[in-house]
Formats: sequence, C-alpha cells, structure tokens
Amino acid sequence: MDFDKAFFDTSDYELCKELGHGKFGTVYLVENNDNEQFAAKVINVGDEFTGKEQMLLMREFVILLGLKHPAIVKFKGINFHSFEETMALRPTLLTEYLPNGSFKDILNKQKTGNADSDWNPTKKYVCMLGIADAMRYLHKKGILHRDLKPENILLDENYYPRICDFGLSVISDIQ
Repeated sequence: MDFDKAFFDTSDYELCKELGHGKFGTVYLVENNDNEQFAAKVINVGDEFTGKEQMLLMREFVILLGLKHPAIVKFKGINFHSFEETMALRPTLLTEYLPNGSFKDILNKQKTGNADSDWNPTKKYVCMLGIADAMRYLHKKGILHRDLKPENILLDENYYPRICDFGLSVISDIQ
C-alpha cells in the first residue's frame, strides 16, 4: 500500500453539491482545478471520535486503498478535514464520481417506466456479472462487505457497476 499517494488536499477541490447522506456521513460532488468530478464522503464524527469510529474509518480506508477491480469504486484519497470546516476533525474519503447514481435509483426508474433506453438487457447482464465478479474478488482477498445493497452499487456513464461503501466491511482470517 502506498500511503504517500493516499492523502489529498481539500483546498484543491471545490464543493459543488450534496449527492446524498446517511447515518455515517454525507456524500458531495466536488471538482478539482482541472474540472474533474469526484465524490467526497464526509464522515459524521459527532462530538467525539471514539475508538470504534476511528477503527471503522481506518478499516474502510485501508480496504479501499488496497482494492483494484473494475467493478469496485476507485479510491482517490483521504483527508481528516472537510471542505467547509478545514480545522475541524471531519474525515473525508474521496472516490471517483459515478454519474448514473445507484443501482437502487435505476431499479426505481425501471419500476415506473422512466429508465433510460440505454438500461437494456445487455447492460443488466453486465451489471449482474460485474457485481458477482467484484464479490468474488473481495472474498478471495478475505474481505466481507457486509452491507451490499442496491444503494451501495453505483453506476458509471455506461451503466457499469461499482461497489462502494466499505464502512461495515471486515477482513476475514480465512483466505
């Protein structure tokens, strides 16, 4: 693992908009100076950053840093401060931005008949195979995701899948 390239400077990015939020944090769309877009997950640490919360963050960071698979979100870096509160402890994980939202979003659009025409049987099959192969890859590395659901599968511009959110993942002793 190359820790030298694992950190990023929040001042190199501009906060654009909120993409979503959950129990553990808020995800924002950010842009760098070259107008490249990324997703930034700012972790909610509350009043104190307990040992358990630190362990969960470091586990997600270490897991993301070591993963290289086409159906897993690409990790870009970490910073222990957010974009707005540069002096406060607000751990932030930076990943690639995937413009077609989550698998849940496309399933909801499909239910209502509003799915894009590019979401066809071939794309669905590719998505299914990508998810299965990514899970095979994770399990081969001894990583148990433990929170795989449609919200944690993002889709790129071609509707290819990327598994994300490794906050509840564990590394198994059995490999």
